[in-house]
Amino acid sequence: MKNGAACLFVLDFVEDGIADFLDGLDVRSLYDGAQDELDPHKDAQRFLNIAKVENADWVIVDDYRLGEEWESPIQEVGYKVCVIDDLLRKHQCDLLIDFRWRGEKTQSLYDSQVPPEARKLLGPDYVLLSEVYRNAPPQKSPDKPFTILLGLGGGGPLDQCERILDSLLLHALDYEQEIRLCPILGPLSPNTESFLQRYQNCKTVTPIVGETELYPHLCQADFYIGAAGGILYQLLALKVPALTFPLSENQHTDLGQLEDIGHFFHVENWSENNIEKLPAFVKTVMQNEERIKLLHATPKVPLDALGTRRVAHVLLGLEPCAPPAKAASSYPDDHGEELSPGYCIRPVTDRDMNHFLVSRNLNANCQNMIRANKISFMDHYSWWFKTKRSSFLLTKNGAPCLYIWHEVLPSHEQDYLIGGWFVCNENAGFQDVMLLLNWQLEYCDKHVPGVPWIAVIHRQNKYVKLMNDYYGFQDVDPATPYGAAIADIFEGAHLDEFYFVSRAPSPSNPNEGLRPF
Repeated sequence: MKNGAACLFVLDFVEDGIADFLDGLDVRSLYDGAQDELDPHKDAQRFLNIAKVENADWVIVDDYRLGEEWESPIQEVGYKVCVIDDLLRKHQCDLLIDFRWRGEKTQSLYDSQVPPEARKLLGPDYVLLSEVYRNAPPQKSPDKPFTILLGLGGGGPLDQCERILDSLLLHALDYEQEIRLCPILGPLSPNTESFLQRYQNCKTVTPIVGETELYPHLCQADFYIGAAGGILYQLLALKVPALTFPLSENQHTDLGQLEDIGHFFHVENWSENNIEKLPAFVKTVMQNEERIKLLHATPKVPLDALGTRRVAHVLLGLEPCAPPAKAASSYPDDHGEELSPGYCIRPVTDRDMNHFLVSRNLNANCQNMIRANKISFMDHYSWWFKTKRSSFLLTKNGAPCLYIWHEVLPSHEQDYLIGGWFVCNENAGFQDVMLLLNWQLEYCDKHVPGVPWIAVIHRQNKYVKLMNDYYGFQDVDPATPYGAAIADIFEGAHLDEFYFVSRAPSPSNPNEGLRPF
């Protein structure tokens, strides 16, 4: 009993393996074993047969199998019903808790799903975490191995976990630092014994078995790989970066919404191919550990681990315990330089990483690329932290419009400027591109003077060819040094499919020769 309130836990039945989680709790069961299907009305009546001997103020239901058909008879006999859910379903309740962040619509999406008088506690301010997560994790020893936790849910099969472990172990010697792999074995995972036997002689693998509290292990983790479930909020509270993927329907999440709460590595369509790419990705993470920590340090929608206290105060009718966590409205580098009314340009940051790829993979862009196939998130993440490109984002009326980039590359003892651009949506127009190209040429003439441009343009992309002609690009003879450089740098581009073009080095006056836009 805490704050003068007693809690009774009613389960359908107690499964083997979860007894440790129920230690010290008052628990009742409705059935002797697992039910193939639950009848909500009969199940509610069984529950009421237990509840009628208790003087309960609230009935709290947290079960994806139960909905408004179960909740209605509970309310009808006078109980106040509190629902915990994240599936945007209809409910008959007095209080609803969904701590999932869904962007600007978070506070309104349940308006038509619950009675008008129901109170709604929505968003990360109500994440149900122990307040131990408010504490900064202890300082890690500088000579400890780079520790990766692997989690695939509390009861999922372990075969995928084995494949991930084996893929990482195969390349363990490629890493510059010793690694430790800690698979979290849930209480309902099948074949646990055979899994443990398989890795019992592997010093790199340290399974976490039978733990009812993961906090100490999460504090020692440098990275997490696994399901995008409830553990994500524990990781976010401790600022532990993660690579997640969905294992169930409720784990599919909009990337932008994940970024708002400080999570940036997420693959919606997880496959065996991604497992093969994990070693290269992990190596990239290890080589860029401080940069990745900085990326996760200041989320736009913060998590303060006071959600459990806030919910408890509502249930007990107490005064609010804490104001909502203060969100960051924007970052200093989000604004950039104004090019003309309504248009701003700024350098790309790591927070643009996912949006950059989603934009690049639009069909409108892929059809004009040398490599027209879509790039996977795993390949993109590994590339992102290695690239030497200078990339910029043009916004139009505050919304992303175009990405543009340039890079200086050597070929045959000569430096060359290469670059490219792609749209963020199919509404970007000719005028937007002209404005951006003009800015890029002026910028590079000023900051990289004396270096010629070379480029390839898809022969179907007539209007880009016209724009480049306008800005002084000329066709290149493949037999010239410029032609040789293009063939070297743009491997895979052929004259029958692409124009080879170049632009002479900028004159001593960086503005001379450019046409005003």
